[in-house]
Amino acid sequence: MSKKTLLIQPIRGKFVQSTINGKITRVWLVDPDTNEQGTEIAYNDAIAMLAMRHPVVCAAQVKGKDGKYIKILDEDDLAAIEKKRDEYESGVSSVSSSDSSDTSALKQLVETQSKLIDSQNEKMTSMQNQMEKMMERFEKLEKSSSKKNKKEETSEE
Repeated sequence: MSKKTLLIQPIRGKFVQSTINGKITRVWLVDPDTNEQGTEIAYNDAIAMLAMRHPVVCAAQVKGKDGKYIKILDEDDLAAIEKKRDEYESGVSSVSSSDSSDTSALKQLVETQSKLIDSQNEKMTSMQNQMEKMMERFEKLEKSSSKKNKKEETSEE
């Protein structure tokens, strides 16, 4: 598998978007970046899209200088597509090597979120303590004001 990318295009329409291997892949009939027929997609993603039960993409239909269509998929590509199709039918999905980097980023995210939750918990505890102190002060003020009001009422009589 020396290929890194494959040139594919939508079967119908000008554009197709699909979620493959956990990421969104966009394929154009005419690539807006290069203005050429088809879109270059990572090899594994392209194979996965071509191996779908009801594929939405096909190999790009590019004509050579002689006017004939260039054969983009070779025997190895077709074998990889068949293998992927068999995996889909049996319900088994192969684990790609990029998953390990995704888990390290996920672990870092979880650690960051954990620290954030801890700091928020501390802030909430301190706010609760401050609220209790304020309630105590308010009750004292209320009692003292009620005593003053009673004294004023008795002095007025």
